[in-house]
Amino acid sequence: MSKVKIEKYKKSFYSVFSPIGTDEYLLVNTYTGAVDVIDLDVKELLETIQDIDKREIEENMELLSYLEERGHILSLCKKEEISSLESLFADTFNSQVKKRSYAIVLTYDCNLRCIYCFEKDVWKKKKTWVKKVLGKNEIDKIFKSIKEIDKLFQNKYNLPIELTGGEPLLLRNRENIMYTLEKGQKEGYKFIITTNGVTLNEYINLIKNYDPICIRVTLDGIKEIHDKRRINPHGEGSFDQIIEGIKLARENGIPLYIKTNVDTGNINEVPDFVEFIRSEGWADDPEITYGIALVKEYDNIPNIIKNRKYMINKITELFKKHPEVRILYFSIPGGEFFEKIFEGNYFIPKFYGCTSLVSQFIFDPHGSIYPCMLGLSGNIWRVGKYIPELSFEESKIKSLRNRNIFNMQKCKKCTFALLCGGGCAYDAYRIRGTYQQSFCPPFNEVFSSWLPYFYHKIKCDISEEEVTHGHI
Repeated sequence: MSKVKIEKYKKSFYSVFSPIGTDEYLLVNTYTGAVDVIDLDVKELLETIQDIDKREIEENMELLSYLEERGHILSLCKKEEISSLESLFADTFNSQVKKRSYAIVLTYDCNLRCIYCFEKDVWKKKKTWVKKVLGKNEIDKIFKSIKEIDKLFQNKYNLPIELTGGEPLLLRNRENIMYTLEKGQKEGYKFIITTNGVTLNEYINLIKNYDPICIRVTLDGIKEIHDKRRINPHGEGSFDQIIEGIKLARENGIPLYIKTNVDTGNINEVPDFVEFIRSEGWADDPEITYGIALVKEYDNIPNIIKNRKYMINKITELFKKHPEVRILYFSIPGGEFFEKIFEGNYFIPKFYGCTSLVSQFIFDPHGSIYPCMLGLSGNIWRVGKYIPELSFEESKIKSLRNRNIFNMQKCKKCTFALLCGGGCAYDAYRIRGTYQQSFCPPFNEVFSSWLPYFYHKIKCDISEEEVTHGHI
């Protein structure tokens, strides 16, 4: 090991402690991806690294050399360490720009009135505007635009196109759904269909002919819970219709992703929902995957931070107490980082809260193009149009791309910046009034609650030989 000239070294700005037991901590570096198990003595050494004397250096030479190799101590000051990220940012930005993804909004109209719908602002518009459905001419324009965008940005990934809404599978949309799937298939595209599932059973015989990657549907719990949350315009529940569609989809070999939106109104009943999944025999079906997502409670902005902290702690508690709930994937803030590093995979730091700002285009029925599902129908988020011809609002695209950790002051001072990239731009806009500010996920709860749980779960899943003191 190389000698450590510790008088020049400091603890990395991006190394964070997470308690995992009595006098035991995870030392996580969100820049290098290093995760190490340390005790209280090592933690205290790192916290006072600038003040240690020559004797302490000699006594801890091997440990200090190891910490240096892992990136937990370094010779750069905080400002220099942040600057060193910029070349990596430039490389990842270029690759993200080329990795284009697309979604098509068939209509903004919907046959449900979910109590937490994030598209509530759409219903304030004129009825004729909401009910407009993509016609064949617009669909042709969209596929033409996708080809032009792929060529412009040298897209080589050919990711599946998402069909969404509103509700794409309204019965009156059938002809246009068929035309979209037919045209896309001829152009070499695959599709993901996001639907509330109410009319899914009416579409299975059509959809199965086009080999979709998967169909995404939402179930918010058992019938008693779901039918209070996902209701039609008459106040009636939708559970039975969705279950019928799910069963028919699987009978026809169509993969499914079932999502559960959770908030304080249904989180306690999640174990009952998992029991229902098992009773249906779905838990052992490899072609059905599950996830839970936090409802974005924009109707309760004063308490939104408090509620998100509560929900992260509550979900962690559920996963500990009810291991069967783990079949539901929870996209925890920073979760991608932890999953990749614990699996031994390379992780690229997050410079953006969401890469959709630089890599996604969503086409709506009115000729507009957006980067984010949450910002649909709002002019502030529109980045271009595809009618009459493809055109972009270059200043808007530049403004959105500039929303990264190097351009937000709070991110420059935050040790968690590389995990969240400044947080969700739409959250920031709704809560701060501008998307150019950061809006931070509750990472203190992630590190104090979720990460210790996740670590111990992983530790139980691997052999003792793979867990060594000081390094996972």
